[in-house]
Amino acid sequence: MKKALLFISSKGRYSQCRLAVESAVRWNPDCDVFIGCVEPLGSGYTEITMKEDGFTCWGKAEAARLLVRLGYTVMYLDGDTFSYGPMDYAWLCMEKGVSMLLFPHHLRPLSQSKDLSLANVALVGNYNAGMFGASPKALPFLTWWAEITKRKHESSPERGIFMDQGWLRFAPDFDDWTFVCRHPGYNLAYWNVDEREVSSFDGADYLVGEQELVVAHFSGMEKNLPPGVLSKYRRGEPVALDSPEWQLFSEYQRLL
Repeated sequence: MKKALLFISSKGRYSQCRLAVESAVRWNPDCDVFIGCVEPLGSGYTEITMKEDGFTCWGKAEAARLLVRLGYTVMYLDGDTFSYGPMDYAWLCMEKGVSMLLFPHHLRPLSQSKDLSLANVALVGNYNAGMFGASPKALPFLTWWAEITKRKHESSPERGIFMDQGWLRFAPDFDDWTFVCRHPGYNLAYWNVDEREVSSFDGADYLVGEQELVVAHFSGMEKNLPPGVLSKYRRGEPVALDSPEWQLFSEYQRLL
């Protein structure tokens, strides 16, 4: 299996995206690395140059489509992710014939009282577009996804259109090989950290439930956020400063 790591970045955000790239490469050294961009980044990796109009919406679908047509099996990661271990489980899923590997925002039904209501999750999409896997089997879906996001690169959650994300719900309609990853160590983020038991061991490594943390998604984390705040998008009270959740998020914050 010919493996590729895919990222999308603008020049202004590459300093953060570089953290995602370098941490993923560290744990997955057998992958070719591609970065979709509008202008040259000087990253040292293979850069896929794209037109600017709506790039952040349709870019990942188009770049993934290009790579699977070249025979790659792709793992896409947003520029605000950080890898803590090898993605062996995800690659194993792909080796077993998966077309699209999807990562849900939540692993269990969401209470209406939580930050994101059930209605909001339904509108923005139950699968997160910040991380997905795609094999050559996914070419029909990726082609459709790229085409529809080029026509509708907008964010209108009230109408069920949230950039490229909501369209992922249609991936299972294209074939019998779409798979939902329920490993809690993937795509840990501010929106699901409350439902996943995070703990640390040896002072540095993290467990999510009984599984090792593999990829965390630090959406909305900024270097000037006050202590205990996991994301500029998260509502509610800050987390305890002595919690493993804050230890994890604050370590990433210091890298920004």
